[in-house]
Amino acid sequence: MSKQIYDYINLLDEPPLLTLVEAAKLWPYKISRATLERYLRSGVRGIYLETILLAGRRLTSEAAVRRFLIAQQNAAPENTQSAASKGSIPAKELKEKCKKYGLPE
Repeated sequence: MSKQIYDYINLLDEPPLLTLVEAAKLWPYKISRATLERYLRSGVRGIYLETILLAGRRLTSEAAVRRFLIAQQNAAPENTQSAASKGSIPAKELKEKCKKYGLPE
């Protein structure tokens, strides 16, 4: 299903908007602009990096990068246990963090 204009409004409400080169610096390891372009076009395990095209420039936000990285953990293979399933994060704290980052609980 293609995205509608209202799908992009949330991204516009998350300033500051970053270019892909600036967003690449948010990763915990070195990553190239081409890799980010692949993440927005092809995705990883069905998860796509949220971006918006404004005046010919592809932009994203720090919150969108965070959502992308966290969503990949939720899409991890079933044979791996996440920190939440091991009980290392209390449920209340997990709910607060999800709310803070705009993620589903």
